[in-house]
Amino acid sequence: MKASMSDFMAVSGEALGDRKVVRFGTAASEVRLAVADGDRRRPVGFTCYAVGAGADIAVQRTDILDGFSGLVAGTTYYLSQTTPGEITITRPTSGEVQVVGVAMTSTDMNVGFFGEEGTFNEIIMRDQVTGGLVKLSVADGVLVITPV
Repeated sequence: MKASMSDFMAVSGEALGDRKVVRFGTAASEVRLAVADGDRRRPVGFTCYAVGAGADIAVQRTDILDGFSGLVAGTTYYLSQTTPGEITITRPTSGEVQVVGVAMTSTDMNVGFFGEEGTFNEIIMRDQVTGGLVKLSVADGVLVITPV
């Protein structure tokens, strides 16, 4: 896992797998698996590793997160409406629509937990190869990278 300035530490309210979407629980600093089931409890990030209940867990809210497998580059991912903690490429047709990020490669996702669809529009970030700034956006389901 690449270090990110957007990580925060929490306590797992249940056993959590690696790269699972979580929301805040009822206890202070507690996170639990998130699901877009209509209860309006927004997701707050991805787990950075697997832990048992009651353990400390790093959660990443934004930035590039590696360690996934099988992602489709340029594809927008949503929080599942049926399986807690999981993501899907199928945009929900009703109820909550929670965008969680855009795949950069088959293993890396540009993570963004900013609310419902329509608020995750673009991100400005530094290109690690050239050092210049680039704007990442999605147009018609295609990832667009534009120098700034």
